[in-house]
Amino acid sequence: MSETEEEKPFPVDIHAEDCGECRICPTACPYEAIDIVKMESGKSAAVLDPEKCMVCGICAPACPIKAIDIYYYDIASLQGYIESKMADGADTIVISCRGSTPPKDKLVEMVGVDDFIPLVLPCVGRMPMDTYMNAITLGINRIFVVACREDYCRFSEGAETSTTKMNTAQLMMEDMGYPEDTVTLLRNAFTAVVDEDKCVGCGNCFALCPFDAVTMKPPGVSSIDPEKCRGCGICVPFCTGMAIELENYEFEPMSKMVEEQVAKVDPKLVVFGCQWSEFRMLDDIHEDALPDDIGFIELPCSGRVDPLHVLEAFQKGADGVLIVTCPEELCRLEEGSRHAHHRVEALRGVLEEAGINPERLQVMEATPRIIASFLVAIDEFKTKMSEVLAGGGGE
Repeated sequence: MSETEEEKPFPVDIHAEDCGECRICPTACPYEAIDIVKMESGKSAAVLDPEKCMVCGICAPACPIKAIDIYYYDIASLQGYIESKMADGADTIVISCRGSTPPKDKLVEMVGVDDFIPLVLPCVGRMPMDTYMNAITLGINRIFVVACREDYCRFSEGAETSTTKMNTAQLMMEDMGYPEDTVTLLRNAFTAVVDEDKCVGCGNCFALCPFDAVTMKPPGVSSIDPEKCRGCGICVPFCTGMAIELENYEFEPMSKMVEEQVAKVDPKLVVFGCQWSEFRMLDDIHEDALPDDIGFIELPCSGRVDPLHVLEAFQKGADGVLIVTCPEELCRLEEGSRHAHHRVEALRGVLEEAGINPERLQVMEATPRIIASFLVAIDEFKTKMSEVLAGGGGE
């Protein structure tokens, strides 16, 4: 990165001078990143440890006096987004966790409404109660919250927090005379599924699963426990029989997406990006959305990147491919970043054997801890590809 983490402002800011010492934020933080300490002035206040903070944002709406600011999904941005979408006539909001947001057709099936305002958050536990209440007063009739299973949550206690908030919101709505289903909580989770007829019993999935979700059963086929699977997709590219699919990230739809993304840009630069490596740019709530001069394929984890999809991108005419991962120590799915880095190194060897400059395949890291680091990675990738292509770095 061109700027280090220390040179960038941290995306969570606790205003110690405004702290009321209520001690709610240390209790709300799933990572013990907030503590109450005595300041030089003699006053006690909440203090954030950036080394422990995972930028889930759960602390911000928990603060009763709004002494915590967060760069991602602040109340003003959420409110403005809802109001702009309401102008199109929708009166229903579907708020969902990024890690468990189903495609539009399944969402329609789950909520029973065709026309709604989609709002995807890194964690629905981040949603401020103010936003629910403001939406209702603006004329929203129904709010559906699609949260992860509590044991599936990428932020430890985010799903549990969403349950508590939903119970509170429902009670408040009923007390105000609104129907009891004004706010409805739903659950969803993506898991890997094995086609036993294709399984060759190689055992790769068993050896690689970070969550002990795989067992081998007679006559030597794998079985994935959906209650333990966390949807990282690490097992999928390593399946020698192509017997495993990850819900919402199946091979054929992703293959089609690769073709579409390669075709839409020139120069043909394609990015496979972990959805946890960037919070702000992957959504249309904020103005600084993804640049329109790159093709982008979102991954549930960089560990899901499939060598066949990368090779397909080059076969379809990609000039360069970038894999964006989280730093290994910040991987939301245990080992995904490490596997992605190893996969890129192996793929570079394959490209070289095929007569393709391996420098056309890059891997870079980004993290929500560093504001706009995802965009910096993409800019560095563009610069690198300009140099490689200008130097005759094609086949």
